[in-house]
Amino acid sequence: MKALLSDLKERIKNPISTEDLSKLLFQLGHENDIHKNIIDIDITPNRGDCLSLLGILRDLKNFYKVDTEFQIHEESLKSLNLDFVNESIENCPTISFLKIEIDETQSNYKEYLENFFSKLGNKKINLFTDISNYLSYELGQPTHCYDFSKINSEIVLKTINENKKFKTLTEKEIELSGKNLVFEMNNKVINLAGVMGGIKTACSDSTTTVLIECAYFKPESVIGKSLSYDLSSEAAHKFERGVDRSCQEYILRRFIKIVSDHANIKNLEFYSQGVKDLDRRTINNDKQKIEKILGIHIENSEFCRILENLYFQIINDEIYVPSHRNDISSLNDIAEEIARVIGYDNIPSNDINLDKLSNENCSKSAETFIRKKLMKEGFNEVINNPFIDIRCKDCFEVDNPLDSKKSSMRTSLKESLINNLLYNERRQKDSIKLFEISDVYSQNDGEFLRQKKLGIIASGRIGNNYEEFSKFISDKYLKNVIDSNLSACNSIIENISRENLDTKIKSPILFTEMDLLDFKFEEEDAKLLEHINKEIKYKDISEFPSINRDVSFLIKNKEKIKPVNDLVSKYNNEILKDKFIFDFYNDQKTNFTKIGFRFIFQSREKTLTVDEVDVVIKNIVETVTNDGEVEVPGYGW
Repeated sequence: MKALLSDLKERIKNPISTEDLSKLLFQLGHENDIHKNIIDIDITPNRGDCLSLLGILRDLKNFYKVDTEFQIHEESLKSLNLDFVNESIENCPTISFLKIEIDETQSNYKEYLENFFSKLGNKKINLFTDISNYLSYELGQPTHCYDFSKINSEIVLKTINENKKFKTLTEKEIELSGKNLVFEMNNKVINLAGVMGGIKTACSDSTTTVLIECAYFKPESVIGKSLSYDLSSEAAHKFERGVDRSCQEYILRRFIKIVSDHANIKNLEFYSQGVKDLDRRTINNDKQKIEKILGIHIENSEFCRILENLYFQIINDEIYVPSHRNDISSLNDIAEEIARVIGYDNIPSNDINLDKLSNENCSKSAETFIRKKLMKEGFNEVINNPFIDIRCKDCFEVDNPLDSKKSSMRTSLKESLINNLLYNERRQKDSIKLFEISDVYSQNDGEFLRQKKLGIIASGRIGNNYEEFSKFISDKYLKNVIDSNLSACNSIIENISRENLDTKIKSPILFTEMDLLDFKFEEEDAKLLEHINKEIKYKDISEFPSINRDVSFLIKNKEKIKPVNDLVSKYNNEILKDKFIFDFYNDQKTNFTKIGFRFIFQSREKTLTVDEVDVVIKNIVETVTNDGEVEVPGYGW
């Protein structure tokens, strides 16, 4: 969202510098960029209520005295006798209309309205459409204007599921297909609801009587429509994220006030439907649970102050959610709101205590030992749902499954692990080594049995370093991993056929499954495990995005392969978080070797710039290519 700094600051009644305003918005979760008098605020998809001046001002209320009251027309309004039928109440539960008649003469735009166009670069169209666009910027509620003289029949709002041609107010002709929420007149579409109106009823400079529509459309009825029909629509952007259902009369009264600043109003008539039937959302007021989520104690007065300034109401044991906050549905959301205001940096952090593993439970110790051993060999652990949709000879169904697609208990880990492997292959993973330790189920003479199993599946390359990249997983490799790490286990390796699998990859799939009871966990293993887990440290994940860079080194002398790998592996930089080989190729004609390294950069303090990453990449390249026997094709260092 782009806004004029002057529009924000004139409604903030405390002195505030541009820098402080920017930092505060960052704290509240609104990334922003300021250039001259324009602030560009990045609003997350769940905060549709902040796509306006009013929305940003409401978020600042805990820190400053802000003016969130806009001048409106306060006199009573005559009822509008409108020939309108809502056949899709489920998609549009509330809707209001306002009819305004003005004299032909119009004054020049007032400064606040003129600035919206001249300083923010918006295009003027006509008085009513311009006011509609400005009002959306100011209060966040899209409205649509019809030239009332062009309304000659009943207006019907309905959901259609048929192909219909529709010419937008930008004169773009589109063909509607599938389900669409539309306004029709004489069985012709005049408005794609929540997205864009039609040219047939559009306002012009000569319009003196306007019908203004102000509605709440459920996001699911609007989502994807502007993209499907290639329509640039600010209204759709807001409706997709959810607008306030209860403010329609206020919005239209504000519309009247802005019109009155620019023209003489002859007549006003108002119509609404469904607005009085709105239910207020509530959440049980469990302050202790909120404190537990945050990990801090909050004084009751501070707790109430923060929520009330965010327009929540606390009545007895209930927290009433403001109508403009469509993203709030649980205590976790309430806790997040309080954390934003307090500031995450101001919430003290506590070290996570990971207790040393106990040897009291031999089975658990054995599981952990197996995990450590397999992870050391480059295997990744997966966890799958024990309920499956696979009908097999030995499977047995659950009498009352929660999900009809998961109605059977698995008797083996095999099918689940195959699905995991195929999932990774479809995402271009070429070295897949997975294991799962979980229960499988069976029946014996009517008795329900549960067994703990270890399943291992592997396919593709052995690893992503230069020594392993050209080698592929085989029976011999997998058996060596098992024998050297899990020597006490009895394992039979199965080569799974790809014939009935939805895959074009031909590399063998190797699988083994064994009962944990076959694994004899010795006392010395327990001691080793205790040593392995002597110290476990937690490191939080950076909140800033990472940047990837791929560099291919052309090595003329094979003896330089290991030194190149060592140089890259040992290279350290505070923003270089990971590096690994993703490509390895030996050209038999030239006898040159090409090794592709992927470098992953990430900072814990900020979003990295391209220039910062390029400096490190340049340094790496210069270090590796220093002796002239290694080149980086395409790099002009």
